[in-house]
Parts: sequence; structure tokens; C-alpha cells
Amino acid sequence: MERAFLGLNLCYGTGMRAVASVQMLITDKDNPGVRISASDEFMEMPAVQRVSLLVAAVQLCGAAIGAIVGDNPDEEIEIRELLEAVAIQPEDQALN
Repeated sequence: MERAFLGLNLCYGTGMRAVASVQMLITDKDNPGVRISASDEFMEMPAVQRVSLLVAAVQLCGAAIGAIVGDNPDEEIEIRELLEAVAIQPEDQALN
């Protein structure tokens, strides 16, 4: 059974309505994963707006990674190597 952790709420507008969320999880096979839950409002937004909200989530994750590196300087090289192996580019993925 997968274990879900707190996620990121993607909010939009002056009322800061949550229109989507990205949840971090550990899969049944103990692999890291993510799940996005998008409202109809999110799906009806122009593509550029949807992508800009997801980019904001990526930037927040970058800041969190920076804080983790700062708190764990002995693991910085291993973390940097992991980050170098990751590319944030759109590509076809199998969806569960």
C-alpha cells in the first residue's frame, strides 16, 4: 500500500483557491512517486497558466531541496549527483 505525504496545493486567483494538488508518496515497492489531483477549473485554464502553476511548485521544491542540502552538508555531493541525473522536461509518461 502506498504511503502519501503532505503535498503542494496549487492556488489561483485573488481568493487563492486551490485548483490542484501535488502529493508526494512512497509506492508499494518503496519507490518515490507523486500524484497530481487537478480540479475542472485547473483543467480549463489556458495551458500556459497550468504550466506556470506547476513551475511555481517546482521552484518551491528547489527551495526545499536547498534547505535540505544546507541541513545535511555531508550528503551534498550525493544530493547534487542525484539532481544532475534529473531533468524537468515534458515527456510521455505512463500514468497510473
